[in-house]
Amino acid sequence: MAHSIQNRFACLIAIGCLCVALVANAKALERSDVGEDKAARQAVLQADDVVLENKPVGNNGHWLQVRFPLTEADDRNLRSRVQAISEQSVVDKRPIVVIEFVGRDASNGDLAEGDIALDPIGRGTEFERALALARFLVGPVALRCRTVAYLSRDVEGHAVLVALACEEIAMSSKANLGRVAIDEGAIDGVVIDAYQAISKRRQNVPADAVTSMLDRDVGLFRVESIGGKIEFVSQARLEEKRLAGDVLSEDQLSIAGQLGNFSAQQMRKWLWIRQVVKDDQELKDSFGVNDWVVGGESLISGPRKAGVVEIHGVVTESTVGRWMRAIDEVIRDANVNLLFLDIESPGGNLSQSLRLADYIAGLDDTKVETIAWINGEALGDSVLIGMACDRLYVKPGSKVGGPGEASISNVDIESLAGTWQELAKRVQRTPGELYSLLCPTLPIHEFQSENGQKEVGTESIFFANNAHPNWKILEKVKVDLGMSAEELVQRRWAKGLEGSLKDLATTWGLNELPEPKRVSRIEQFVQRIAGMEWLASLLLIASFTLITNEFTSPGIGLPGFLALICFSLFVWMRVLGGTVEWLEIILIGAGILCVAIEIFVLPGFGVFGFGGLLLLLSGIILASQTFVIPTNEYQWRSTAWHTSQVAIACLSVFAMIYWMKDHLEQLPFFRWLKLEPPVAEVFDETESNKLASLIGEMGVTTTMCTPYGKARIAGGYFDVHSQDGLIGSETTVKVIGVSGKSMEVVKVEPPVVD
Repeated sequence: MAHSIQNRFACLIAIGCLCVALVANAKALERSDVGEDKAARQAVLQADDVVLENKPVGNNGHWLQVRFPLTEADDRNLRSRVQAISEQSVVDKRPIVVIEFVGRDASNGDLAEGDIALDPIGRGTEFERALALARFLVGPVALRCRTVAYLSRDVEGHAVLVALACEEIAMSSKANLGRVAIDEGAIDGVVIDAYQAISKRRQNVPADAVTSMLDRDVGLFRVESIGGKIEFVSQARLEEKRLAGDVLSEDQLSIAGQLGNFSAQQMRKWLWIRQVVKDDQELKDSFGVNDWVVGGESLISGPRKAGVVEIHGVVTESTVGRWMRAIDEVIRDANVNLLFLDIESPGGNLSQSLRLADYIAGLDDTKVETIAWINGEALGDSVLIGMACDRLYVKPGSKVGGPGEASISNVDIESLAGTWQELAKRVQRTPGELYSLLCPTLPIHEFQSENGQKEVGTESIFFANNAHPNWKILEKVKVDLGMSAEELVQRRWAKGLEGSLKDLATTWGLNELPEPKRVSRIEQFVQRIAGMEWLASLLLIASFTLITNEFTSPGIGLPGFLALICFSLFVWMRVLGGTVEWLEIILIGAGILCVAIEIFVLPGFGVFGFGGLLLLLSGIILASQTFVIPTNEYQWRSTAWHTSQVAIACLSVFAMIYWMKDHLEQLPFFRWLKLEPPVAEVFDETESNKLASLIGEMGVTTTMCTPYGKARIAGGYFDVHSQDGLIGSETTVKVIGVSGKSMEVVKVEPPVVD
C-alpha cells in the first residue's frame, strides 16, 4: 500500500515537472524578452533555421541585385537568374541566394558610422509588378533555393512585398523597413489581402505588423497575454483583447495616423528578421559559404565558356561592322556564353556607336552575358558600347567620356531623346547615364524626386513631354571632361575597378581566358593599307604614268591593266573610305570588267583575262571569310564550302561563254554584241605584193601577241597573228605567210652563243 502511494506520488511529481518544463519552453519561444537573453535568442534562431531550411544548405552562394523602382526588365532578369540557380542546385542541398535591394541613384551600399542617411529604396514600384515577383519567390522554383533579402538601407513602397516574399531578411544596422503606402492614399483591400497572403507563407513578419505598413489608421501594439503569450496586434484586435480581459501588458509600436516603419534592431529583437549586419561582407561570412558568385548574376545555366573581343580604335562604319562580325563569330563558332569586351577607343561616330550598343543590347541574355572592361579610355561616343553591356568594369586610371574623335553637339544629343529612353530601358540604365558623358558643352544637372530618388541629365530631355513633374533640379554636375574610373564606380555607373582582364576573369570565377578575337589578318592588312595617306597619291601618279605608257605603245597590255588597278585603289582609299566592304566590291567589279574586256574587246586570252580572274578570286575570298589559312574544323568546312561556290560559279561562267559563242547572235537583245565577220576587202596588187614580199623576213613584236598584236618588220609596223599562241613583246619573229592585212608569224629562238 505504501509502495503504491509512493509510486503515485512520484508520477504526480514527474507530470508536474513536465508541465512546468513545457510552459517554460513555450514562454521562452514566445516572449520578446528572449531578445534580451543572447544565449536563449541564439537557441531560438537555430531552431527556426532547422524549420525554415528543411534541407541542408550547399557550400555555394549567389549574390544577386535587384533595382528599384522595379521595372519589367528587373523582374525578368531576377526571375531568370533565380531559375538558373535553381536548375543547377543539387537535390539535397539548397544554394543560398542573397538578393540585395539597390536603388537607381548614384549612392547604393551599406551605411558606415557617421554616414548621412541615404534615400529609401523601392518607392515608385508598381504593386502588380511587385506582387508578380513576390509570388515567384514563394513559388516552387524559388523554394529550391534559400532566398535572403538584404536591405542595406531603408526600404519603402511596394519593394517591401518583395522582401517579405524571401525566406529570410537581413538588414544593415541603420536600415528601416515599412511605409508601404507612402506614395499612395487609401489602400485597396485586395492589396492588403495580397500582403497578408505573402507574409503568412513566410511567417517572418506578423500579419498585423504588415497591415500597419499599409494602413495609417491601424496602429500596432506588442501585447503580452495573461498566459504569457506575446502577440503583435492592431488597435482593433487590442480592443477585443482588452474586453476579453486577456492583456497583461501592452506597448505601442506604431501610432494611428502614421504608417508602420520598423528599424533593423526592432525587427531583430522581435525575431522578424534573421540578423542585423554591419556590411555585406559580414552577411557573407555569417553563412559559412566557401565560394560566393559575386557579381555573376547570370541568366546562363551550365558551365561558363568565355570569349574575348577587342574593341580598339576609332569608331567608324567599317570598324563597327568588323566588331559585330567578330562578336557574332565568337558566340556562334565557340559557343561562348560569357563575352568580355576589351574597350579602348577615342570614339568617332555617334550613330555607329549607337548601332553597336543596340546590337549588344539585343543579344539574347539567356544565351550570352556581356562584360565590358574599359582598358585606358573610352572617349566620346565609345562609352555607349560599355554602357550597353550587362556589366561594366573599368581599369584604374582610365578616362571615360568627354571630348573624343567625333564632335558631338547639344543638338545631336537632344534630337535623340527618344533613342536614349528606349536604349535605357533595354540596358537597365537611366537615359542620363547614357548621354551625359558624350558632349562637353552639354549642361548636366542632378535631379531629385519627392521620395529622394536621384538621376542626372539635361533639363530639356528630363522634363520633355511632362515627364518627372514632381522632380526638382539640384546642382550642376561637372562632366565636361568626362569621368575618371573611380568617379564612374562611385556613381555606380560601373560595377567596379579591375586592373586587367585576368583579374576580371578571376572575379567571375574563371581560371583563364582565351586569346582575344581580333579582326582577321586580311582585314588588319587592309586597314593598315587604307590608313596610308601617301599611298593614295602615289597610286594616282602611277595610274597616269601607266596610262601615258599605254598610249605610246600599240595595243592594250600590262600598263593598261595596272593603270586600272591603281586608279581603282585610289578611288577606294579616297572616295569610298578605305573599308573592307568597298574593297570587296572594287575587286569583284574590276575583275568582271577585265574579263569582259578580254572577251569582247581584246582577242585571245592575256593580261586582262588572267588578271580579271585573280581580282574576282581575291574579292570572293574577302567577301566569303575573315581568315586566310583555316586552323580549325569550322574554318576548314567554311573554306571547302566557299571553294565549291567559286568552282561552281567559274564553271557556270565558262559554260555560259561556251554557249554564247554559238548562240549569242540568235538572241534579239544580245545580237549586237557579236561582231559580224569582216567583209572581204579588195587590196590593190601593189599592197598585196608588198606584204607577200616580206615572207621570210625577221621582225620584233612591239606588243604582246594574244595571239594578235603588232610587230616591227623591215622598218615598218604591221598587224601580225602568232601561230605559236601567246608571244611576249620584244620577241623575235619570222613571217611565214599573209592573211588579209595581217601577217602570220612564228617565234624564233635566239641562237645559242658558244
